[in-house]
Amino acid sequence: MPVSFTSHNIRLDDGSYTKPDVGYSMDQHPWFLAAKRILDATFPGDKRPLSIVDLGCLEGGYTVEFARLGLHALGIDVRELNIEACRYVQSKVNLPNLEFARDDVWNIAAHGTFDAVFCCGLFYHLDKPREFLSLLSRVTKRLLIL
Repeated sequence: MPVSFTSHNIRLDDGSYTKPDVGYSMDQHPWFLAAKRILDATFPGDKRPLSIVDLGCLEGGYTVEFARLGLHALGIDVRELNIEACRYVQSKVNLPNLEFARDDVWNIAAHGTFDAVFCCGLFYHLDKPREFLSLLSRVTKRLLIL
């Protein structure tokens, strides 16, 4: 594998995993399962018309699983190494509704508005949380998962 994974154990289409020593894949991660439950409650039925952004997506594990649910999923991360891992995963899964962008999350408005925003493991890193929440309120149409 040309890219090193530090956290996300993502199932690729060939049946291999990005970090098999973790013991479970991203579709079984408690944070993903909780997000899936709230997404299903908020948006029952077909999720293909809907969009979600994963802020600070790291290696793209949650973003991939959101795309597998049918949502148009965009993962944003500022670190080039993380985006390299995301692009590797993207090349190994057949998900045309999956995208990644290397950007600062403060630039989220440049990427449009989203039916749902997933911001987990990032919020406490931000130096102006109230200002960031205000920004998120402008780009979130219905559901913010913090």
